[in-house]
Amino acid sequence: MSRRKSIAEHRLAGTYQPSVHGRRAHEPQAPGWLIDDPLPEKLTPRQRALWRSVLKRAPRYTLCAADREIFAAYIVAVDVWEQARLAQSTSPLIIDGKPAPAIRILREQSIVMYRLADRLGFSPFARSGLGTAAPPADRLGDDPNIIRLVPAAARATSAPPIPGRRPAGSPAGAAD
Repeated sequence: MSRRKSIAEHRLAGTYQPSVHGRRAHEPQAPGWLIDDPLPEKLTPRQRALWRSVLKRAPRYTLCAADREIFAAYIVAVDVWEQARLAQSTSPLIIDGKPAPAIRILREQSIVMYRLADRLGFSPFARSGLGTAAPPADRLGDDPNIIRLVPAAARATSAPPIPGRRPAGSPAGAAD
């Protein structure tokens, strides 16, 4: 079953129809950003460091304060996976003809991590389906991923000439 597109996605794709999507035109937005929330107190020091690291690399302006518990579950799953990986690296893969217990833990945590990462937008495919709220005006300047549109007239006059290439509209014999 495919995920239902947000109104913002319909508007971007040009598929928004007021007769179909009108009742969902004002989708609720969760208040606050997860990055502004304090860390949960019940995390271990290792999980706190992981929280900070993953939050720095997370897609900007997609994780709200309401995503706190899902994000915490992802952090715990990553921590358990890393501990199982370390345990597995020092023990054999097969014990008494059966896979080592760490193998099962690694497999289970990988599934949990994959599902939560998909929900949180941590893969390119998941990010393509996320609708994001507009970033606050005070944060627009520090985001390198924001595309700033420049009118065609301004682009044509602001670009420096390329050496060895004649400008558009100049005679064939003229060069810089």
